[in-house]
Amino acid sequence: MNVLTTRLHPLKCRLVLYFALAGLVPAALAATQAKPLDKRQIVGLVRGDVASVRVAKLVRNRGIDFHVSKGFLKQLQTAGAKPVLLDELQAASLPAPERRSPPKAQARPEPKPVSTGLSAGAKAFADKRLAAKQHCVQGERLLDAGLWTKAVTELQQSVDLNPSDPAAHFYLGRALSGERRWDAAIVEYRLALHLAPDSAPTHYNLASALLARGNFAAAARQYRATLGLLPDDEKALYGLGAALYGLKDYAAAEARFHQALQLDPVDQDALCAMGLTLLRRGDARGSAREYRKALHLDPHNATAHAGLGYALLKEGEKLQALNEFKIAASIQPNNGNYRASYGAVWRQLNP
Repeated sequence: MNVLTTRLHPLKCRLVLYFALAGLVPAALAATQAKPLDKRQIVGLVRGDVASVRVAKLVRNRGIDFHVSKGFLKQLQTAGAKPVLLDELQAASLPAPERRSPPKAQARPEPKPVSTGLSAGAKAFADKRLAAKQHCVQGERLLDAGLWTKAVTELQQSVDLNPSDPAAHFYLGRALSGERRWDAAIVEYRLALHLAPDSAPTHYNLASALLARGNFAAAARQYRATLGLLPDDEKALYGLGAALYGLKDYAAAEARFHQALQLDPVDQDALCAMGLTLLRRGDARGSAREYRKALHLDPHNATAHAGLGYALLKEGEKLQALNEFKIAASIQPNNGNYRASYGAVWRQLNP
């Protein structure tokens, strides 16, 4: 499934980082689980945006129960897997299975009808659960295509048919988040957690919805719950930093962003968040350093150009700041804040 990453002003932080369902069942994510990982778990974790270094560590500790083909590696790479995970999977791969021709079909007598032994009520119950599963699968496909409204319709039917399925609530929360219906999404994530309380992906998505809603304290609690299950998850550390920034605990936010960058030093959003936090703490030089790191990775990062402009302005470098605001406005011409900042500095230089 796809991962949506949007940002929350002024941190530009991720509003919704959609985790895959793999791991919704507690045993699928437990570090102490001895059973080797299967393909579905690997794909779910990668598409769920769990840091590649974390997944690689799980592969190294638990092993895998399948052969890693080139097609599977390409699928993971398309989903966002980093080389560290791809290398670890190839090292842990089982030998390729022998190719054998399928056995020829043999004519068999037509079987006689056999009674299932199910009562009418039991059969109706089984049919209802099957229909719920079909709606859930279809809803997931619509999520992959970004068709939020249609996904909500399918997944709501799944929930109505089987309200005890945590997967259906989880996916419905995702679809509602895609429509930015945060309050409704929060309800579904909480229902999913009631049914599967040790689900790191659900804790994370609930935290992201709470962050988008501006409930920073509750978001911080859910990010900490995520980290209790996945201690080295870079996205959760980033999200916790964003929540702490929203609570104006800038020292703690800086510490969390620092941890996130240790796990993923090329995360431009974390670099920009660190730059903003350092600026808030009065460290304009350190702030400029972080923004320059982000620009080294992507010279067209408008957020980094504007942030560097504010840091330079704090250091008294008005002419350089003016140039940064100009570049930011040229990259995102519809951003009124960048244009306003450029105009304000220009008037200071041209009284």
